[in-house]
Amino acid sequence: MKKLTFTLLFALMAIVSAQAAKVYLKIGEGRVTAESNLAVWVWEGKNNFCTNKEWPGDKLTEKETIEGADYFVYTVNTEGSYNLIFNNNEKENANTNRTADILGLAGDCTFVLNNEWDGENWSYTKTEGALGAVTPEPVETYTVQLRGNAYGTWNAPVTFAYNAETKEYVYEETETAKLADDFKVTVNNTYYKAEEFVEKALDNSLDFVAMNDNYGDMKITDAADYDKITLTVKNDNGTWKLKVVGEKPDKVQIAGKFNSWNGADMVNNPNGTYTYEVEENMAALSEGFGIVINGVFYAGNTVLDLDGDAVVLTGNPGHGNDLTLIAEGDVASVILTVAKDGDNWTVKAATGKTSSVAGVDAAGVAVNAANGEIVVDGAQSVAVYTTAGALVSTDARTRVAAGLYIVRADNVVKKVIVK
Repeated sequence: MKKLTFTLLFALMAIVSAQAAKVYLKIGEGRVTAESNLAVWVWEGKNNFCTNKEWPGDKLTEKETIEGADYFVYTVNTEGSYNLIFNNNEKENANTNRTADILGLAGDCTFVLNNEWDGENWSYTKTEGALGAVTPEPVETYTVQLRGNAYGTWNAPVTFAYNAETKEYVYEETETAKLADDFKVTVNNTYYKAEEFVEKALDNSLDFVAMNDNYGDMKITDAADYDKITLTVKNDNGTWKLKVVGEKPDKVQIAGKFNSWNGADMVNNPNGTYTYEVEENMAALSEGFGIVINGVFYAGNTVLDLDGDAVVLTGNPGHGNDLTLIAEGDVASVILTVAKDGDNWTVKAATGKTSSVAGVDAAGVAVNAANGEIVVDGAQSVAVYTTAGALVSTDARTRVAAGLYIVRADNVVKKVIVK
C-alpha cells in the first residue's frame, strides 16, 4: 500500500512539474492576411502538439490586451523544445501564405508579424520570454497625519488622503481657524519640525511659523481669513515637502456718488451672494455707482430697474459706464445683491425698507409739478436732480425747463414730469 502511495505521489509531482509554453503573437499595422484567418502549426520530431493534427493546425482565437496592445496567445503543451509555423489557416498552398519554419523554440516566446514578405514567406521578429500584464507600482505605505491643539488632542490626529496619481498626501481644512493654533505634521508617527520641510513657500499672505527649535510647531496666523486651506505633503526622493495653499473669498464692494466713491464692503452671505443696503443719500444712486470685485471696477452703463431682473456686470476701469438706479415712492432703502453666475457677475436691485408714508403725498409731504415749476411742501430737505444725476436745486420751489426730474423730499424719492 505504501509503495502505491509513493508511486502516485511521484506521478503527481511529474505532472505538476511539466510546464506548458505560451506563444504570444502581435499583428503589425499592414496585414499579410486577415486576423480571423491566422493559424499555428506546432511540432517537434514526430510529435504534433496541435489539437488539430492536420495542416494548417490550430486556429488562433484567444487574445489578451497587454500594455495597451492586442496579442494572440497560444499554449504549447510541452516543457521541451518545439517548432512552429504561423499560416493563413488554408489547407492548400502549404508552402505560401505562412512564415518559414521557426525552429528550436523552448519556453515562452513572443512574436511580431511584420506583415512583409522576406521573398518567400512572411517576415517576423521574435523575443524570448512571455509578455505579462503591467505590474502596478506599489502603493505608498506612509501614514501622514495632522495633529494640533485645535484637533481635540495631539493623540487623535486627522489623516491625509493619498493621491496615487500625483503621489501626494492631501488634507483640506474648511474650519480654517483651527490652523491658527499650533499644529504639526507626522509621517508614520514621526513628528516633523517646520524647518524640516524644504518647500515652505505658501500663499504669500500665509505666515508659516516654527514656534521654537525644540518642538517646531507650526501655525498660520491669518488662517481664519481663508475659506479653505489645503495642506499637501510629498516624499521627493526621500525628502519630505509641505505645501500650503489658501483660498480666500472674493472681496466685493460697492462704490458710488452716494458714498463718495469710497468702496464699502458688501455682506458675504452663506449662499454665496453679496448684499449691501443703501439708506443714506439713496437718491445719489441715480448719479452713478459700480461694484468693485477683487479690486476690479465693474459697471455696465445700465439703469437698474428696482425689483427687476439681474443685470450682468462688465469690467470697466473708469466711471464712464456707471450703473444708475432711481428709487421713488415710499422706498426707504435699496438692497443691492451681487452674485456669481457661471463666468459672469450679476447685480440686482430690490426694495428694502419702505417709509411710513404711503407715497409722496403722505405725512404732509407733497411733490407737484405744474407751469414749469416743481413744488415740494411739508419736507425738511429737498433735492432736485436731472436724470443724469446733476443737482438742479435744493429749494422747495424750483423753476425748471420741461423734462423728467428726480425729486427727493426727506426719505421719499419721486420722478416727476414737467411739461
